[in-house]
Amino acid sequence: MTKILGSYIPQKGVTYIESRGRIFIDPSSGANSGTIFDARGADITIGKNVGIGYNCFFVTSYGSHYLEEVAMRRKLPIVVEDNAWIGFGAMIRGGVTIGRCSVVGMGAVVIKSVEPYHVAVGNPARDVGLRPDYTGFKRSELEGTLPKVARDNI
Repeated sequence: MTKILGSYIPQKGVTYIESRGRIFIDPSSGANSGTIFDARGADITIGKNVGIGYNCFFVTSYGSHYLEEVAMRRKLPIVVEDNAWIGFGAMIRGGVTIGRCSVVGMGAVVIKSVEPYHVAVGNPARDVGLRPDYTGFKRSELEGTLPKVARDNI
């Protein structure tokens, strides 16, 4: 059973597909129209205060062919942690965690996890560094998530 917990996710324009996985969306998070959550392979979990742009695609299973037995070969969950932002048209593949307070740029194809407080862009998505506004967070929130060079500069 799909558990859609979002408070302002529009019913029109957002597609939820479930078979083996479930979809969990915190009430404080939301997705715009055209977004597809495909949990046929594993669970999709969206944390608190997550913003998801238009036409994003979250897919937990993938393979090399459209036949069910082949396409469902890899079944991996997706986790988007609190306060993350996913830009317009981004695609998030199974097995990925989008870290706390991170940003995924418009049109990015995310095939590996994004570290907390980091920005990922491109196809395939690559880490381009810390969010420019990371200094707005308390030092205690950043400890353990930043490289030593960045910790020394806050």
